[in-house]
Amino acid sequence: MINGFSQTKELVLKNKISSKAKVIHQGKHLKITCKDGRVFTGQPKIIDNSNIEIGDYTSNGDSFVLVKNKISFNDILKIKVNSQIPKILGDVLTVGGGLVTILGVLILINAPGVAVFVGIQLAVSASIITGGGIILLAIHRNYGSNKWSFSIE
Repeated sequence: MINGFSQTKELVLKNKISSKAKVIHQGKHLKITCKDGRVFTGQPKIIDNSNIEIGDYTSNGDSFVLVKNKISFNDILKIKVNSQIPKILGDVLTVGGGLVTILGVLILINAPGVAVFVGIQLAVSASIITGGGIILLAIHRNYGSNKWSFSIE
């Protein structure tokens, strides 16, 4: 991708069957699982055409040390792209829906007559909203090495 007068390299994921390509821009938060079970999260830095680097904090007793991990494309089992918008929206829906569900149950328990109907409606609808929030938190885009090839362009 050409950006002004300089060329920036980006991570490209290409579907092995359909040849559909996804470009992962630098600065995107990724979770990378390697074939040997190691898992790295963070923003990758492109080293060369077949390797990326992700900084990972580890504890060495009293403090945390940033360790830079070099990862070859041949070692990657899958890449998970963590987008911030679904995460924030999922948090809001889950917490908000949970609070309204509690409110609906409290109305259902404590209110007489017609208010019971309102409590039931609040509890049921808010439970659906909470479920939607949980689904948003659980869904991420996964790109496995069995279906996708990884390259730098």
